[in-house]
This record gives sequence, C-alpha cells and structure tokens, in this order.
Amino acid sequence: MKLKFQGYALIAVPLAVQICLTYSLLSTVTDLDRTISRENKAKQILARSDSLKNAVAETVMIFGILRVSIREPALKAYEKVYAASSQQIDELLQLSAEDPKGSEAVTQYVDSIRHYFDLMTDSMKAYSSGGGRPTFANVVKEEELLVELTITEHQVSKASRRIQAIYGPEVSDAQPEAAKKRQDLRFLISFGIFADVILSLVLGTIFGALTLRRLSTLMKNIDCFFEGRKDLAAIGGSDEIAEIDSKFRSLAELRWQAEQEKAAVLQTVAHDLRGPLTSINLMVSNLLELHSSGLQPKVERSVKRIQSETSRLKLLCDDFLEIERMESGNIKLEMVRQSVEPLLMRSLDSLGGLAEEKHITLTASGGETLEVFCDGERIIQVLVNLVSNAIKFSPSESTVEVSAHANDEHVTFSVRDHGPGISEAARAKLFQRFSTGTSAGGVGLGLWICSRIVALHNGRIGVESSEGQGSRFWLEIPNTQRRHGLPDEKTRAQLK
Repeated sequence: MKLKFQGYALIAVPLAVQICLTYSLLSTVTDLDRTISRENKAKQILARSDSLKNAVAETVMIFGILRVSIREPALKAYEKVYAASSQQIDELLQLSAEDPKGSEAVTQYVDSIRHYFDLMTDSMKAYSSGGGRPTFANVVKEEELLVELTITEHQVSKASRRIQAIYGPEVSDAQPEAAKKRQDLRFLISFGIFADVILSLVLGTIFGALTLRRLSTLMKNIDCFFEGRKDLAAIGGSDEIAEIDSKFRSLAELRWQAEQEKAAVLQTVAHDLRGPLTSINLMVSNLLELHSSGLQPKVERSVKRIQSETSRLKLLCDDFLEIERMESGNIKLEMVRQSVEPLLMRSLDSLGGLAEEKHITLTASGGETLEVFCDGERIIQVLVNLVSNAIKFSPSESTVEVSAHANDEHVTFSVRDHGPGISEAARAKLFQRFSTGTSAGGVGLGLWICSRIVALHNGRIGVESSEGQGSRFWLEIPNTQRRHGLPDEKTRAQLK
C-alpha cells in the first residue's frame, strides 16, 4: 500500500467509525427524545384527566351547598370550575389528537364530562331560578336528575380509569426505558472515544512498523553501498519506499559497473606499464651506478628525478595489481605466530631513507615481548603504508611514533604523527577506494588496500585525529588463531 493510501486509511477508518457511532448516537438521542415526549404527554393527559375528575367532585360539593341554601358565592365558584374545566377539556383533546391508542378513551371521557357539566349546569340554573326555595318540585323531578347525575358521574369515573389504564403504564415504562437510553448514550460516547484511540494506535503502529522496517532495510542498503558491499536486499511492494529502493539499487549497479570498468582499465594500464617502468628504473639505476662521477650535477638531478618518478609509478601499478588480486580472491595469507618487534623494525627500516630526507625521526616501542598470529609480510605492507603517509604529512624535525600493545584478545599497532590532522568529513571516507581525504595528491588506494588486508585477518583499522593536532592510525589483529587465518562470514561478505 502506498504511503499516501496509508495516510488516507489512518484518517478514513477512524472517521468511518465515528460516522457510524454518530448515527447510533443520533438514533439513540431521537429514541430518548421520543420516549421523554411520550412520557410527558402521558403525564399531561393523566394530569388533565385527574384535574377534570377533581372538578367533578368539586361541583358535587357546590351542588350540595346549593341544595341546602342558594348562595351567590357557590354559583360563582361553579362558573370558575366550569370555565377551567372547559379549557382543560380542549387541552386534553389536543394532547390525545395524534394518539390513536388513547384518543377514543379520551373522547369518551370528555363526552362524559361534558354531559355531566350539562346536567350540572341545568341543575344549577333550576336551583338558582327557584326563588330561593330549596325544593326542586317546581322545576324538574329532583329524583330523576340525581339518578342521571349519579350515572353520569359513574361513567366519568369509568372513563377516567380507562385513561389511567392506557397512559399509566406508559409513564411507568418510559422511565426505565429513558434510563436505559441514557445508559446507551454514555456507552456509545465512551466506546466511540475508546475505539478512536485504539484504532488510531493500532493503525499507526502497524503502518509505522511496516514503514520503519522498510526504511530500515533501505538504510542498510545505503550503508552496504557506502561500505562497498553488493548484498543489497530488495524491498518488495509498490509503495514510494520500494520505488526509491529500486532506483537506488539501479544507481548502485551502474556505479559498480562503472567502478569495475574503471578498475579494469587501470589494471590493464598497470599490467602494460609495469614492465617498461621496471626496465626504465633498472637502466636509470645502472646509469647512476656506472657513471655517478661523470655526470654533470644538473643531469644527475634529472636522472634521479626520473628514477624517483618511475619508482612511484611502479608502486602505483603494484597497487592496481593488488586490487585485482583482492577482488579475484587470489590473495593467500601465510598465517604464522611471530614476534611483533621484527615487524615494526622492518617497516621502519624500509622507510629510513625517506624519513632522513625530511629530517623526521622514526621510533618503535612496545613490541619486544609480543607475538601475533598473522601474515607478517602483509602486516608490514600495512605498517609501511601508514608510516609513509605519516612521514608525508609530518613537518620537518618531527617524530613519527610506531608502537604495539596487546590484551587477551587483540594486538594493536599504532602509528602517530604530528602533522596537520584530518577533518571529520575526510575521516568518514578515508578508507574508501579512490578517497584520499586530503588535497595532497595520490589516488586513494593505499588505505583501502590496508583496510582489506586487516579485514582478511579478521581485524579492524581506524584513525583518531583532530585538525591541527596530528593523527593516530591503529589496527587491531586478533591475538588467537581463528579459522586458520581465514576471514569469517561477515568479513568475506564485506570483501565481495
């Protein structure tokens, strides 16, 4: 999956969960509102029903007062109750208008109430128009009216009980239902927050781990490339990291091909030049030996310069041929246990003339009692290279110190000079092929060859330096025989 799609997934998945939870929340809130609205309406209907029932009871009391004595306050009280009851009847009908389950019962109840108030109003009028007499014989038959009022009041009570039976359970059932809806709301909100956090963490962890693992592989490939190794692991997939890795490995392959072609050209030139250079050097040496006293000073200086340059070019050719042997695997180490001191002294003896020309003192220390398991000629080759570099960059009248010390695992050789030092940027690529690390010339093969020889011994090589404070080159060689002098698996992979 491409990185941009992973980013979309990190946004889209939690968002989809939130949309579903929001829909559930809205649905639950709607159900809760509907439940609360139904509960409130049922409560209002019951309240209006009870109020009308109480109004009927109150009119009975007022009617009883009128039968004993006609009083103006009682009539006014009846009119007030009647007006209030008429308003509550209208409200009750309006509340139950959209309720098919209870509208019939409410209508029957209202009809009974209205009929009761019609009878009561007629009775009130009859009593109030009787000239103040408490008898009822002049207006209607009191017994028939009382019977009808009693029947109507019974109907009102019956209709009220029916309304109570319909709307009472709605109120009692709505309360636990509303409480459950509120609990559902709390659960959905908590679950939404928890799910969002968990999803974000899980997706972020998965995508992050996948991306970091692929980036780690890419970084390892880059490190292998700079170390000169060709075992680059391919990153599968079709995302941007895989595309970068594919292009990087293509560029690395092109660079390796270019280096191989360049090395092939240099090795061919080295093969072709080494013979003529050896002949020229031999002839110049013979010329100086046979005619040393008969040459003019200017001619002698020119001949010696020719000898020096041909020797330098011959050494350069030897370096190129050494590279060819290393890359073809034709180097065989002659591993034996031997004393360290002869290795140090032979290295310094071979460079004594060069040191005298620059008035530099060479010193050796620490190797008197030490032994090391190595190919002595190859270690001398490394030490000569390091010491010659130290002489090259050291000021006149200074000292180059060569030393050795050992512990239970390694023998460490050190070459210290008092030259200008090496910058941090130059140190980072000092042991790479064709990297000189300085502006003093050279093709940058000597230290690379040294690093490969040390690697063949399963050892390490490095440098400690600061600008203006000189340099210390060191190499560690294992102090015990290991795989009969052959490099281990990791070292062989690095040398390929």
